Amino acid sequence: MSRLGATVTGIDVTEAAIMAAIAHAKQANLDIDYRCSTAEDLATSGVTFDVIYASEVIEHVADRGLFIRAIASMLEPKGEVIVT
Repeated sequence: MSRLGATVTGIDVTEAAIMAAIAHAKQANLDIDYRCSTAEDLATSGVTFDVIYASEVIEHVADRGLFIRAIASMLEPKGEVIVT
């Protein structure tokens, strides 16, 4: 999405995954805001998004209802959520 001009924020709960993603983005010359966080914690910051893409996350979440509510709270009106 960054290559197509989107402003992208990526999160993961592990610092190692974030560091690998940052290195990949730097190598590909992509401007991506990576954060070590959960969706639930990010939602408390008040940030909102037009698109939320949660790939291979839901099966690792302890409280799926809380996760879905957090995503919903960050979604802009008429936004899109993709969960795989």
